[in-house]
Amino acid sequence: MRKRLCGLILCAAVLLGLVPGFAAVEEDNMYFGLNTEAYQIDMDVLNSHAGVHPRLMMTEEKLNQINRDIQTDSRLRAIYNDVISRAESAYQTTPATQIVGTTGTDSTFSTLANYIPAASLAYRLTGEKRYLEGAEKWINQTCAYPQWENPERPDLATGHTMMALGLAYDWLYDDLSPQTRATLKARMMSEGTHLYQFVNQDARNYWNRSWLQNHMWIAVSGMACVAMALFDEESSVIPWLERANDHFSTTMSMLPSDGVNHEGVDYFFYGMESLFMYTYLSKTVMGADMFQTEFFQNVTDWLLYSFYPRESWNENGYFHTFADCTGTGNVLDQIVYLVANETGDKRAQWLAKELGEAGLTGNHSYLSLLWYDPSFEAEQPKDMPLMRHFDDTDYVISRSGWNNGESMVTFRCGPPMGHKERELTKDLSTYYDWGSGHVHPDVNHFLIFGNGEPILRDDEYSLPKLTSQHNTLNIDGRGQVGEGADWF
Repeated sequence: MRKRLCGLILCAAVLLGLVPGFAAVEEDNMYFGLNTEAYQIDMDVLNSHAGVHPRLMMTEEKLNQINRDIQTDSRLRAIYNDVISRAESAYQTTPATQIVGTTGTDSTFSTLANYIPAASLAYRLTGEKRYLEGAEKWINQTCAYPQWENPERPDLATGHTMMALGLAYDWLYDDLSPQTRATLKARMMSEGTHLYQFVNQDARNYWNRSWLQNHMWIAVSGMACVAMALFDEESSVIPWLERANDHFSTTMSMLPSDGVNHEGVDYFFYGMESLFMYTYLSKTVMGADMFQTEFFQNVTDWLLYSFYPRESWNENGYFHTFADCTGTGNVLDQIVYLVANETGDKRAQWLAKELGEAGLTGNHSYLSLLWYDPSFEAEQPKDMPLMRHFDDTDYVISRSGWNNGESMVTFRCGPPMGHKERELTKDLSTYYDWGSGHVHPDVNHFLIFGNGEPILRDDEYSLPKLTSQHNTLNIDGRGQVGEGADWF
């Protein structure tokens, strides 16, 4: 019934010229039966948020709770101070008037995706007008750029920017100047429509069918955030939410049941930040709770086994380096706090707090402020088994202990994205690669960590990807299937 209603809304929008025409695709041909979870949007839950601001990531009650808790919790106070510092930078810094390059990794977009939400949240918490001014300054300049990246290939910059703008539109709704609100809404509608068209094409195109790849997670979560901010004003965005729900429902259907991210720990923190943001928005705004999967139930174990002993964390590495992983980048405490909240795992709370104390927090401290619950007890892992087989991806990790100073041996022997993905896709054409680009041709590869440092290492983020760069065998001088190019 909901799908038919959304289809009628979309058809009416096209006829009225609200949404440009596009080549639609039948759902069965898009998902190939891979969406086994089949999550559905609860329209009653969604409609209960109509006319309510803020509704994305936080509520007025949450804001009041943060302001109370920062008086008594030192960790929360440190996070709060970091958000305020970033908001001050947003106020004092002048954004670039033009973008140099449109690669999707331009520093302009990293900065605005950091400054806009931080300044917006700081204003909501303090009422200080300079933070509102800072947010509006960056919002207006972002909307003034003629294009964010290649219009034929929207990607990471568009996704990150849409997420930042969608949150700001919701959080500052009643305080933005009428001109800024109108400008922001128009740009979000324009970019969101273009993203939806790209996602909804009738053929595979770059990331639009990459259920297990960070580019899809980042771009589609940005589109969905904007749609959640605008759904009660623009009915034409409802199909954006339906498409995002089906895309991420398919992702949840295919994620390894053992909690491993096949792209590596670095990309767990980078790409899965957007996936986790979408999952939280989906649960709280649309009533589709995607946290209830085996992946989320097991991801804490994977993280704990993957990190080096706490006393060995340093600028040279924090965790093992399978796949495109450096061992040092993109470590974010906020999504581990979210895992702790949603799974009730006290060990995740311990890991997140240790990451924060070590300064491994990334640029989006506004999420840590929203997702860290000071009332939730942390528990250091002590009596966990010394060996764990992650049986979907076939990683085996063995540790000599859990009290610091231990050694680790890690071994990988499974299919590129796990047995679940392989079973679901075994009858499909090999053309349909759902996101293996960051995998390495490294079956039977192993790593050894001891005496506080890696002893047998990985090749980390290598281009091209070759079996000979790993601790495994070539046969008659030949490596494994999938090697030889920059992407597996």
